[in-house]
Amino acid sequence: HVVDAEAVDVPDSFELPLFQKRNFGLAYQAVAYVLERDGRLPLTPQQLRSAAQVYIPGRMEAIRVSGKTLILDGAHNVQKMTALVSSLRERYPNTSIAALLAVAEATDMRWQGALKVLVPEMQHIVVTAFEIGQDAPKRSVQPQLVMDYVRTFSDVLVEIQPKAKEALEVLLARPETVLLVTGSLYLLGTIKTHLEELR
Repeated sequence: HVVDAEAVDVPDSFELPLFQKRNFGLAYQAVAYVLERDGRLPLTPQQLRSAAQVYIPGRMEAIRVSGKTLILDGAHNVQKMTALVSSLRERYPNTSIAALLAVAEATDMRWQGALKVLVPEMQHIVVTAFEIGQDAPKRSVQPQLVMDYVRTFSDVLVEIQPKAKEALEVLLARPETVLLVTGSLYLLGTIKTHLEELR
């Protein structure tokens, strides 16, 4: 059974961000197919409303910090970054956004495509680094390499803050009222720890 993700109809009353509409629609179609195939009753409107309220940490996760909206999203490839940018445009039209980002090392260099989607939408970018774990650590691409790459296709203002805590402080001091942390779920974990320290 094949489902076209773009053709899935989601009730407007659910007010889901763009990326969640697609995910919800696909999940709904899969469940509806299995229920019908197995001779079960379809989902009730209450079950659908409950399912639409599922919270996904690190996906367009919005929190208030110092009177600003801080969006945490672990987008790390072109598909996820495209969904993120579309959701930002939908939720915050005509709004200047500053971003804090770090991208994980990867042999396929997929982070480059993701940045080509993100960077044109940002007013300012703070690049940082992370290293998680000991035996097989997960590391970010060196911030200087990220900045050098961004400068090959954009003149957006980019600055480097190698330590995530200081990078977060720089981001929070920006004048923009909507701020974004993205590029890696590893970065989000680190930033969430620092946010707890600020509270």
